[in-house]
Formats: sequence, structure tokens, C-alpha cells
Amino acid sequence: MIGVVISLNIAIALFCLFIVWRVWRLKRMLAKVSDTLLAWERSTYRTLYQAPDHILNTQGGIAHLRKQHIQLRFRLRQVRQVLALVFLLQRLFFQRSQWLKRYLSKAPAQRLKGRAPISP
Repeated sequence: MIGVVISLNIAIALFCLFIVWRVWRLKRMLAKVSDTLLAWERSTYRTLYQAPDHILNTQGGIAHLRKQHIQLRFRLRQVRQVLALVFLLQRLFFQRSQWLKRYLSKAPAQRLKGRAPISP
């Protein structure tokens, strides 16, 4: 009878020792997971801590670029208008020079043909 009780106590002790060993392994695993999560949190904090300042600086830069873009679009429109005017003047000058060449290439009698004579 005493042998059964001692064997039963040894079995219970071994079972408890097995449970303690499993809990100890679980504790080690949870400690590693906790350390990993803390490292991720620190890294994320370091990365995102300065994010609001960077976002504000970037927004200021974007606003400046938008303003500059509007000014450049206005200048581009002015340049296009000037170029259109230059091309128009060039075309008119070319047409007039062509007309003058044709007109001057005719004989003087042909130039006056069809016009009323000038009376004094």
C-alpha cells in the first residue's frame, strides 16, 4: 500500500514537473515574442515619430510647387501668345512680300491697267 502511494506521488510529481517544464518553455517563447514586438514597436516609433514634421514640410513644398506651376503656366500662355503673334506677322510679311514680288514683276503698264487715270 505504501508502495502504491509512493508510486502515485512520484507519478504526480513527474506530471507536475512535465507541466512546469512546458510552462517554462511557453514563458521563454512568449518572452521572445514580446521582445520581437517591442523591437518592432521601437522601430515603428522611431520611423513615425518625425513623420508629422516631414508631412508638414512636404505639404509646404507641394504648396510652393503648385504656386510655381501656376506661374509657369501663365508664362507659358504668354510665350504661346507671343509666338502666335510672331508667326502671324511672319505669314503676313511673307504674303505681302509675295504680292509685292508679283506686282513689281509686272510691267508698269500692266500695273496701271484697270485703274482710272489720274486727272489734274
